[in-house]
Parts: sequence; C-alpha cells; structure tokens
Amino acid sequence: ALLEQGTAKGIQVHTAPLAYCTDNAAMIGRAAHFMQLANYSISTPITATPNLTL
Repeated sequence: ALLEQGTAKGIQVHTAPLAYCTDNAAMIGRAAHFMQLANYSISTPITATPNLTL
C-alpha cells in the first residue's frame, strides 16, 4: 500500500528488505554502516547499561 501510494504521487519509497525487518539490530547496524562511510561522528560519549531491570 505504501509503495503504491508513493508511486502514484511520484514519491520514491525506500524500505528495507523483509529479511531485515524482524531484527532491529540489523537495521541499526545498517544505519551505523552508512554513518561510518559518511565519517559521521558524535562528540558526546555514549555508555550502555546492559543490566537494567524491565
């Protein structure tokens, strides 16, 4: 539906292949790859807390 509507309105629609849509880590990794290719960096250090309670 989204692709058809975009095409009808002359808008290019880009979506990830279905194989990559079930795992957010894959999408984040892909975005990070392109950011690295563009030499994008942030000045704020990021730290993770992997043991937070839910």
